[in-house]
Amino acid sequence: MRYYIDEKGMQKATPEVNPNHIKPNDFGVDEKVRVFEQLFLSIGKAKALPGLAALKSSKFVGYLLLILTMMSFLVTVIPATAAIAQFGGFEKLFGQTLPAFTVQDGELVTDEDFEMNVQGVHILLKHDVDSVSKEDLNGISGVYYTFGKKQVKMIVYQKQNTDDFYNEVYVLPVSTMFPDGFNNQSLIDYIWAWYLGIFFGFIWRIITLAGRYLLLSLILMLVFNGLMEKTTLEMNGSDLFKMAFYAQTIGINIVNINQAFGYLLPASLLSIVGMFVAVYKMRKALMPYLREINSDDEERRNLFR
Repeated sequence: MRYYIDEKGMQKATPEVNPNHIKPNDFGVDEKVRVFEQLFLSIGKAKALPGLAALKSSKFVGYLLLILTMMSFLVTVIPATAAIAQFGGFEKLFGQTLPAFTVQDGELVTDEDFEMNVQGVHILLKHDVDSVSKEDLNGISGVYYTFGKKQVKMIVYQKQNTDDFYNEVYVLPVSTMFPDGFNNQSLIDYIWAWYLGIFFGFIWRIITLAGRYLLLSLILMLVFNGLMEKTTLEMNGSDLFKMAFYAQTIGINIVNINQAFGYLLPASLLSIVGMFVAVYKMRKALMPYLREINSDDEERRNLFR
Protein backbone atom coordinates (compact mmCIF):
# COMPACT_ATOMS: atom_id res chain seq x y z
CA MET A 1 0.00 0.00 0.00
CA ARG A 2 1.28 3.43 -0.89
CA TYR A 3 0.60 6.53 1.20
CA TYR A 4 0.37 10.23 0.39
CA ILE A 5 -0.35 13.43 2.29
CA ASP A 6 -3.41 15.35 1.11
CA GLU A 7 -3.77 19.14 1.08
CA LYS A 8 -5.01 19.12 4.68
CA GLY A 9 -1.98 17.21 5.89
CA MET A 10 -3.87 13.94 6.36
CA GLN A 11 -2.15 10.68 5.52
CA LYS A 12 -4.18 8.59 3.09
CA ALA A 13 -3.65 5.30 1.36
CA THR A 14 -3.91 4.45 -2.30
CA PRO A 15 -3.71 0.87 -3.61
CA GLU A 16 -0.59 -0.14 -5.45
CA VAL A 17 -0.92 -0.98 -9.11
CA ASN A 18 0.47 -4.43 -9.91
CA PRO A 19 2.72 -3.94 -12.96
CA ASN A 20 2.34 -7.63 -13.81
CA HIS A 21 -1.46 -7.57 -13.82
CA ILE A 22 -2.93 -9.13 -16.95
CA LYS A 23 -3.48 -6.78 -19.88
CA PRO A 24 -5.96 -7.19 -22.75
CA ASN A 25 -3.22 -6.96 -25.39
CA ASP A 26 -1.46 -10.00 -23.89
CA PHE A 27 -4.37 -12.13 -25.11
CA GLY A 28 -5.03 -10.51 -28.47
CA VAL A 29 -7.75 -8.17 -27.20
CA ASP A 30 -7.60 -4.50 -28.13
CA GLU A 31 -8.15 -2.22 -25.12
CA LYS A 32 -10.53 -0.18 -27.32
CA VAL A 33 -12.51 -3.24 -28.40
CA ARG A 34 -16.14 -2.45 -29.25
CA VAL A 35 -18.99 -4.06 -27.40
CA PHE A 36 -20.10 -6.29 -30.30
CA GLU A 37 -16.51 -7.42 -30.79
CA GLN A 38 -16.57 -8.56 -27.16
CA LEU A 39 -19.62 -10.65 -28.02
CA PHE A 40 -17.88 -12.39 -30.93
CA LEU A 41 -14.69 -12.96 -28.91
CA SER A 42 -16.70 -14.43 -26.01
CA ILE A 43 -18.38 -16.90 -28.34
CA GLY A 44 -15.45 -17.82 -30.52
CA LYS A 45 -12.19 -17.58 -28.58
CA ALA A 46 -11.81 -19.08 -25.12
CA LYS A 47 -8.17 -17.94 -25.06
CA ALA A 48 -9.39 -14.33 -25.24
CA LEU A 49 -11.38 -14.59 -21.99
CA PRO A 50 -8.54 -13.40 -19.69
CA GLY A 51 -8.00 -10.44 -22.02
CA LEU A 52 -11.70 -9.55 -21.92
CA ALA A 53 -11.63 -9.83 -18.14
CA ALA A 54 -8.72 -7.37 -18.03
CA LEU A 55 -10.69 -4.66 -19.84
CA LYS A 56 -11.80 -1.57 -17.95
CA SER A 57 -14.91 -1.99 -15.82
CA SER A 58 -16.79 0.41 -18.09
CA LYS A 59 -16.21 -1.99 -21.00
CA PHE A 60 -17.60 -4.88 -18.96
CA VAL A 61 -20.65 -2.89 -17.85
CA GLY A 62 -21.34 -1.94 -21.47
CA TYR A 63 -21.15 -5.60 -22.48
CA LEU A 64 -23.35 -6.64 -19.56
CA LEU A 65 -26.03 -4.13 -20.56
CA LEU A 66 -25.84 -5.20 -24.21
CA ILE A 67 -26.39 -8.89 -23.43
CA LEU A 68 -29.17 -8.28 -20.91
CA THR A 69 -30.98 -5.82 -23.20
CA MET A 70 -30.72 -8.14 -26.21
CA MET A 71 -31.99 -11.15 -24.29
CA SER A 72 -34.83 -9.22 -22.64
CA PHE A 73 -35.90 -7.82 -26.01
CA LEU A 74 -35.78 -11.33 -27.44
CA VAL A 75 -38.00 -12.96 -24.81
CA THR A 76 -40.44 -10.10 -24.09
CA VAL A 77 -40.77 -7.50 -26.85
CA ILE A 78 -40.52 -9.80 -29.89
CA PRO A 79 -43.07 -12.39 -28.63
CA ALA A 80 -45.40 -9.59 -27.51
CA THR A 81 -45.13 -7.91 -30.92
CA ALA A 82 -45.79 -11.23 -32.68
CA ALA A 83 -48.84 -11.84 -30.48
CA ILE A 84 -50.23 -8.35 -31.18
CA ALA A 85 -49.76 -8.91 -34.91
CA GLN A 86 -51.43 -12.33 -34.59
CA PHE A 87 -54.74 -10.82 -33.48
CA GLY A 88 -54.46 -7.68 -35.62
CA GLY A 89 -53.72 -5.19 -32.87
CA PHE A 90 -55.35 -4.42 -29.54
CA GLU A 91 -58.16 -2.31 -30.99
CA LYS A 92 -59.31 -5.10 -33.30
CA LEU A 93 -58.97 -7.67 -30.50
CA PHE A 94 -61.02 -5.69 -27.98
CA GLY A 95 -63.55 -4.23 -30.42
CA GLN A 96 -64.17 -7.09 -32.86
CA THR A 97 -62.64 -10.42 -31.81
CA LEU A 98 -63.65 -10.33 -28.15
CA PRO A 99 -67.40 -10.89 -27.59
CA ALA A 100 -69.39 -7.85 -26.51
CA PHE A 101 -69.45 -7.72 -22.71
CA THR A 102 -70.20 -5.40 -19.84
CA VAL A 103 -69.96 -5.51 -16.06
CA GLN A 104 -73.30 -5.11 -14.29
CA ASP A 105 -73.86 -5.35 -10.53
CA GLY A 106 -70.42 -6.89 -10.08
CA GLU A 107 -70.96 -9.62 -12.69
CA LEU A 108 -69.47 -10.13 -16.15
CA VAL A 109 -72.32 -10.26 -18.66
CA THR A 110 -71.83 -11.65 -22.18
CA ASP A 111 -73.61 -14.06 -24.52
CA GLU A 112 -70.59 -16.01 -25.83
CA ASP A 113 -67.62 -18.04 -24.66
CA PHE A 114 -64.16 -16.95 -25.77
CA GLU A 115 -60.77 -18.66 -25.80
CA MET A 116 -57.39 -17.49 -27.09
CA ASN A 117 -53.82 -18.75 -26.79
CA VAL A 118 -51.12 -16.08 -26.81
CA GLN A 119 -47.54 -17.38 -26.65
CA GLY A 120 -48.61 -20.32 -24.48
CA VAL A 121 -50.87 -18.28 -22.19
CA HIS A 122 -54.57 -19.21 -22.37
CA ILE A 123 -57.32 -16.60 -22.07
CA LEU A 124 -60.62 -18.34 -21.28
CA LEU A 125 -64.03 -16.66 -20.88
CA LYS A 126 -67.09 -18.73 -19.89
CA HIS A 127 -70.36 -16.82 -20.10
CA ASP A 128 -72.58 -19.36 -18.31
CA VAL A 129 -70.62 -20.19 -15.11
CA ASP A 130 -69.85 -18.12 -12.04
CA SER A 131 -66.26 -19.42 -11.90
CA VAL A 132 -64.13 -21.43 -14.33
CA SER A 133 -63.16 -24.87 -12.95
CA LYS A 134 -60.57 -27.51 -13.79
CA GLU A 135 -63.08 -29.35 -15.98
CA ASP A 136 -63.43 -26.30 -18.23
CA LEU A 137 -59.74 -26.51 -19.22
CA ASN A 138 -60.37 -29.61 -21.38
CA GLY A 139 -57.17 -31.32 -20.20
CA ILE A 140 -54.88 -28.82 -21.93
CA SER A 141 -51.77 -27.90 -19.92
CA GLY A 142 -50.67 -24.29 -19.53
CA VAL A 143 -51.10 -20.99 -17.73
CA TYR A 144 -54.68 -19.70 -17.76
CA TYR A 145 -56.35 -16.38 -17.12
CA THR A 146 -60.02 -17.28 -16.72
CA PHE A 147 -63.15 -15.16 -16.52
CA GLY A 148 -66.48 -16.40 -15.18
CA LYS A 149 -69.53 -14.31 -14.36
CA LYS A 150 -68.35 -13.67 -10.80
CA GLN A 151 -64.68 -14.64 -10.54
CA VAL A 152 -61.36 -14.01 -12.29
CA LYS A 153 -58.62 -16.60 -11.82
CA MET A 154 -55.02 -17.26 -12.73
CA ILE A 155 -54.50 -21.03 -13.01
CA VAL A 156 -51.44 -23.15 -13.61
CA TYR A 157 -52.40 -26.59 -14.93
CA GLN A 158 -50.15 -29.49 -15.93
CA LYS A 159 -51.74 -32.70 -17.17
CA GLN A 160 -49.81 -35.73 -15.92
CA ASN A 161 -50.16 -39.49 -16.24
CA THR A 162 -51.20 -40.04 -12.64
CA ASP A 163 -52.13 -36.97 -10.62
CA ASP A 164 -52.64 -33.71 -12.53
CA PHE A 165 -51.06 -30.52 -11.18
CA TYR A 166 -53.69 -27.81 -10.71
CA ASN A 167 -53.03 -24.57 -8.84
CA GLU A 168 -55.25 -21.49 -8.60
CA VAL A 169 -52.61 -18.78 -8.17
CA TYR A 170 -55.21 -16.17 -7.36
CA VAL A 171 -59.00 -15.85 -7.33
CA LEU A 172 -60.61 -12.40 -7.39
CA PRO A 173 -64.22 -11.22 -7.63
CA VAL A 174 -65.11 -9.54 -10.92
CA SER A 175 -66.29 -6.54 -8.88
CA THR A 176 -62.74 -6.12 -7.53
CA MET A 177 -61.17 -6.23 -10.99
CA PHE A 178 -63.65 -4.14 -12.96
CA PRO A 179 -66.12 -1.36 -12.05
CA ASP A 180 -69.74 -1.48 -13.16
CA GLY A 181 -70.08 -0.28 -16.74
CA PHE A 182 -66.69 -1.64 -17.82
CA ASN A 183 -66.94 -2.96 -21.39
CA ASN A 184 -65.10 -3.44 -24.70
CA GLN A 185 -64.67 0.29 -25.24
CA SER A 186 -63.09 0.58 -21.78
CA LEU A 187 -60.39 -1.88 -22.86
CA ILE A 188 -59.77 0.13 -26.03
CA ASP A 189 -59.45 3.32 -23.98
CA TYR A 190 -56.70 1.70 -21.90
CA ILE A 191 -54.61 0.30 -24.77
CA TRP A 192 -51.74 2.53 -23.60
CA ALA A 193 -51.63 0.57 -20.34
CA TRP A 194 -51.03 -2.67 -22.25
CA TYR A 195 -48.02 -1.18 -24.01
CA LEU A 196 -46.79 0.22 -20.71
CA GLY A 197 -47.07 -3.28 -19.26
CA ILE A 198 -44.90 -4.64 -22.08
CA PHE A 199 -42.29 -1.97 -21.34
CA PHE A 200 -42.22 -2.76 -17.61
CA GLY A 201 -42.03 -6.46 -18.46
CA PHE A 202 -38.99 -5.68 -20.60
CA ILE A 203 -37.30 -3.80 -17.72
CA TRP A 204 -38.22 -6.48 -15.19
CA ARG A 205 -36.74 -9.17 -17.43
CA ILE A 206 -33.44 -7.25 -17.58
CA ILE A 207 -33.36 -7.18 -13.77
CA THR A 208 -34.14 -10.89 -13.38
CA LEU A 209 -31.61 -11.90 -16.06
CA ALA A 210 -28.96 -9.77 -14.36
CA GLY A 211 -29.64 -11.45 -11.03
CA ARG A 212 -29.50 -14.94 -12.53
CA TYR A 213 -26.34 -14.61 -14.59
CA LEU A 214 -24.38 -12.49 -12.13
CA LEU A 215 -25.12 -15.09 -9.46
CA LEU A 216 -23.87 -17.84 -11.79
CA SER A 217 -20.77 -15.73 -12.45
CA LEU A 218 -20.14 -15.56 -8.71
CA ILE A 219 -20.51 -19.34 -8.41
CA LEU A 220 -18.11 -19.93 -11.31
CA MET A 221 -15.65 -17.46 -9.78
CA LEU A 222 -15.66 -19.40 -6.51
CA VAL A 223 -15.32 -22.74 -8.31
CA PHE A 224 -12.36 -21.63 -10.43
CA ASN A 225 -10.58 -19.50 -7.83
CA GLY A 226 -8.37 -22.42 -6.78
CA LEU A 227 -7.34 -23.17 -10.36
CA MET A 228 -6.65 -19.48 -11.03
CA GLU A 229 -4.25 -19.31 -8.09
CA LYS A 230 -2.23 -22.15 -9.60
CA THR A 231 -1.65 -20.25 -12.83
CA THR A 232 0.93 -17.65 -13.76
CA LEU A 233 -1.83 -15.18 -14.56
CA GLU A 234 -1.84 -12.09 -12.36
CA MET A 235 -5.60 -11.95 -11.85
CA ASN A 236 -7.87 -11.03 -8.96
CA GLY A 237 -11.40 -12.00 -7.99
CA SER A 238 -12.94 -9.19 -10.00
CA ASP A 239 -11.15 -10.37 -13.14
CA LEU A 240 -12.30 -13.93 -12.60
CA PHE A 241 -15.89 -12.77 -12.00
CA LYS A 242 -15.93 -10.86 -15.29
CA MET A 243 -14.30 -13.77 -17.07
CA ALA A 244 -17.05 -16.07 -15.75
CA PHE A 245 -19.73 -13.81 -17.21
CA TYR A 246 -18.04 -13.70 -20.61
CA ALA A 247 -17.75 -17.49 -20.53
CA GLN A 248 -21.55 -17.77 -20.17
CA THR A 249 -22.24 -15.93 -23.43
CA ILE A 250 -23.08 -19.05 -25.46
CA GLY A 251 -25.28 -20.45 -22.71
CA ILE A 252 -27.12 -17.15 -22.22
CA ASN A 253 -27.90 -17.01 -25.93
CA ILE A 254 -29.10 -20.57 -26.44
CA VAL A 255 -31.30 -20.56 -23.31
CA ASN A 256 -33.06 -17.31 -24.18
CA ILE A 257 -33.36 -18.00 -27.92
CA ASN A 258 -34.99 -21.31 -27.02
CA GLN A 259 -37.45 -19.48 -24.76
CA ALA A 260 -38.24 -16.90 -27.44
CA PHE A 261 -39.19 -19.68 -29.86
CA GLY A 262 -41.52 -21.36 -27.39
CA TYR A 263 -39.14 -23.86 -25.76
CA LEU A 264 -38.25 -26.04 -28.74
CA LEU A 265 -36.01 -27.99 -26.35
CA PRO A 266 -36.37 -28.52 -22.57
CA ALA A 267 -35.21 -25.40 -20.74
CA SER A 268 -33.44 -27.43 -18.04
CA LEU A 269 -31.43 -29.34 -20.65
CA LEU A 270 -30.17 -26.17 -22.32
CA SER A 271 -29.37 -24.60 -18.95
CA ILE A 272 -27.14 -27.59 -18.17
CA VAL A 273 -25.55 -27.43 -21.62
CA GLY A 274 -24.92 -23.71 -21.20
CA MET A 275 -23.23 -24.19 -17.83
CA PHE A 276 -21.13 -27.06 -19.22
CA VAL A 277 -19.95 -24.81 -22.07
CA ALA A 278 -19.07 -22.03 -19.59
CA VAL A 279 -17.05 -24.44 -17.43
CA TYR A 280 -15.27 -25.82 -20.51
CA LYS A 281 -14.35 -22.34 -21.75
CA MET A 282 -13.09 -21.29 -18.31
CA ARG A 283 -10.86 -24.36 -18.09
CA LYS A 284 -9.64 -23.89 -21.65
CA ALA A 285 -8.71 -20.30 -20.85
CA LEU A 286 -6.85 -21.09 -17.60
CA MET A 287 -5.22 -24.48 -18.11
CA PRO A 288 -2.41 -23.33 -20.45
CA TYR A 289 -1.10 -21.07 -17.69
CA LEU A 290 -0.72 -23.60 -14.87
CA ARG A 291 2.39 -22.70 -12.86
CA GLU A 292 3.62 -26.15 -11.84
CA ILE A 293 2.79 -29.17 -13.94
CA ASN A 294 3.83 -32.79 -14.05
CA SER A 295 3.53 -35.14 -17.02
CA ASP A 296 -0.14 -35.88 -16.35
CA ASP A 297 -0.91 -32.19 -16.00
CA GLU A 298 0.96 -31.52 -19.24
CA GLU A 299 -1.34 -33.90 -21.10
CA ARG A 300 -4.43 -32.25 -19.56
CA ARG A 301 -3.13 -28.79 -20.35
CA ASN A 302 -2.46 -29.67 -23.97
CA LEU A 303 -6.08 -30.77 -24.33
CA PHE A 304 -7.19 -27.18 -23.77
CA ARG A 305 -4.67 -25.48 -26.03
